[in-house]
Amino acid sequence: MKINKSLIGVFTFSAVILGAITTTQTVKADAVSDTQPTQQAVATSATTSDMTSQGATTTVTPTAGTTTENLQAGNNQATQNIYDALTPASDPSTTTQTGTTQPTTTQTGGAQTGNTQTSGTQTGTIQTGDSQTTTQTNSDQTQVADSPQTSTNTNGGDWGENVTYSRPQDNFYMYENGQWVNETEVNDAAPEAGIFNTVTGNINNEVANDFITYSNGMDDSAGNAMNEATWFYQLTSNDDLSSVSVITPDLSREVNAIMNMKNINDVNQAFTNMIGKDEPTPFSIIINRDQNDPTKKALYLFGAQPLMLTDQGIESDQENAVVDFLLSAGYSKDEIQDIITGTVNYDQLLMNVESANDLAADPNANANYAQVGFQDLANLSKYINFNGITQTLTGETPDYVYEMTPSYFNHLSELVSPSTVNDLKGWLVSDLILDRASELQNLTDGFESFLQTSDPELSQKYLENPNDLTPELQGAAAYYLTSQAFTDAFSQYYGPQIITPAVKTAVTKMTKKIIYAYSEQIINSTWLDNATKKNALAKLSRIQINIGYPSSTNFDYYNRVDIEGNNSAYVNYRNLVGAQALQNFADFKDPVNRSAWQQGDSALNPDASYDRLTNAITINAGIIQSPFFSLSNTDSQNLGGLGVIIGHELTHGFDATGSLYDGNGELNDWWSTDDRTRFDQMVDDMAAEFNGIPYAGSTINGVQTEDENIADNGGLNVALATLEQDKDYNLQQFFENYALGWRSKYTSELQADQLSDVHTPDSIRVNTSLQNIQAFYDAFDVKPGDGMYLASDKRVNIW
Repeated sequence: MKINKSLIGVFTFSAVILGAITTTQTVKADAVSDTQPTQQAVATSATTSDMTSQGATTTVTPTAGTTTENLQAGNNQATQNIYDALTPASDPSTTTQTGTTQPTTTQTGGAQTGNTQTSGTQTGTIQTGDSQTTTQTNSDQTQVADSPQTSTNTNGGDWGENVTYSRPQDNFYMYENGQWVNETEVNDAAPEAGIFNTVTGNINNEVANDFITYSNGMDDSAGNAMNEATWFYQLTSNDDLSSVSVITPDLSREVNAIMNMKNINDVNQAFTNMIGKDEPTPFSIIINRDQNDPTKKALYLFGAQPLMLTDQGIESDQENAVVDFLLSAGYSKDEIQDIITGTVNYDQLLMNVESANDLAADPNANANYAQVGFQDLANLSKYINFNGITQTLTGETPDYVYEMTPSYFNHLSELVSPSTVNDLKGWLVSDLILDRASELQNLTDGFESFLQTSDPELSQKYLENPNDLTPELQGAAAYYLTSQAFTDAFSQYYGPQIITPAVKTAVTKMTKKIIYAYSEQIINSTWLDNATKKNALAKLSRIQINIGYPSSTNFDYYNRVDIEGNNSAYVNYRNLVGAQALQNFADFKDPVNRSAWQQGDSALNPDASYDRLTNAITINAGIIQSPFFSLSNTDSQNLGGLGVIIGHELTHGFDATGSLYDGNGELNDWWSTDDRTRFDQMVDDMAAEFNGIPYAGSTINGVQTEDENIADNGGLNVALATLEQDKDYNLQQFFENYALGWRSKYTSELQADQLSDVHTPDSIRVNTSLQNIQAFYDAFDVKPGDGMYLASDKRVNIW
């Protein structure tokens, strides 16, 4: 498939302009993602190609509260004109800012995946801001200013100096990485560099070379999914998508099917089929773990939110995007006017009947939602056959559902009725166009990132002439699209190839040792009372460990789709996405499997995650690589690398947000009152320690990054405690490998984006986190007056 800029330029806008989006949020800055893999949204408002948008019915795993480091492009980006050619991602005019500042239920944990988009990172050297207010050191006082971005906090030293070499006592990040930072070049073709990029590029190239060799001589023993992937790749390699006219007929057929609905009965009859084909409906059905029963799944319903209309008027970017596509597809001006008018009218109706809370609701958020009898819900509208939809898709009629936006469903009779059919049709058309556009944009951004990490020379060629793919670029694009369409199959097939059984066994053993050390940390805590310790240990004991890759999961949805030679690559790709959504519905009756791999989460990404709802950590095969882990490393190096990452993910179960959930993944206050008060104070202290540190012309927001900083702190402490259980260890190796793991450099255009992330920029997270660790002072003889020194009464250690 030729993923051509002139084609994708038709869809240069963000999915999240839509309001109700079931997003897999990826936040870059850690290669570890604290993900919420269990929230499998078969949302009638999402697309499952790592990006979502309101109203699209798909199987998406909303990463509510997940800290995944595959950065997904941001939630409030402006939509460009549909005919604008896509400029390179490194162009500051089009760089997508990542990172919602508030983690929902899935929070991204501690590392950054190499296949992240090229936004939101730093240049390895810390810059002090342009003369903010007063500069103060932590040896005197650290405070959180009224405005987190206005006060300057040098936190022990001036780390803005761009030095080739630094003493470990003054700037440990630059001591370990300074020479590399100063010698490494980044540019528009390869705008970021570092350990995570290197690991990602190595894995990408290894897997791509193997797959292309494999595709030249199919092996039936590899299974149906990989054979289908080969067929998809061969077709896509020869599929010309060099102009927008190629894809327009496919999307136009979907638009026409909506426009040809004549009345409310047609709309009602189409809903089930639309959900199965991953097309928008005016409500989302999300499959997630039952909030009141950790052993089973439940249906969560999320109502539509406005697409174009805001309190300030119509968003012209969204309107222009829809209009431009419809013009390119040959619709008349009158037809287009009817669609836009219908969209805005329906938006206004939504704004009239929905509460402010529901209009601002996040489908990724985990909360205690109102349980409603299913038949009571079905009786709210005689024009939506909820019984038929659920029976067809899941094979059963549930006893109850959870309403995420109750005001929407309380007004169903007004929102879906004969009087709203024309407006609803226009709204569905607009939602479909915006949703599909964002999907293509996501694929284009991902392809650019793939080239940047895997083949900078080829990336440069693409940058120079994105509208005319050479055969080499055509082949790379075909492979990339195949790897995205068959993410689960690639995880299962290649996971065992990039880590050996011996490595998997060693990592599993190390993880269990870290959990044991964590239990000792809790038992020996001086600030927790016995009741809270007991509950914390109970939660820790229930943590599910998933290492490497999906070894036992069969992704049956690949068997539901035949890759058709007569279909375009776009149609074949969409059919796969729809099949994944249908699989989630088909699995609804199955009990929650805490060891199941999250659909669409590539085990090949250098990533790790914690899931609050299942109380499970997942350590991808992609992160079990040197220098993070190797059988040839010392234990000190492995614990300073992967050990800290594992500890980071464990700590997300006990950070400011994760601590609200018990061992079953339920919102449950398991703290004594006094302990909770002490914990909240330490959380505030951690926020204050990081708040106001200069970076990229601004400052760190300590509250925004507090959960990730707590996780880094806990990861360091528990990995150290694990290391100290052995007789022979080397503290310097431990800390050096920790700092090496966060080695990174970015073009200046990308630095500021990292400040919108929930993770602190790499260089600061290394230096400031280490300032709290007494063993670091011992290992490198850090004294008062050194840049890395922080007075002992200012250090914050929680776990």
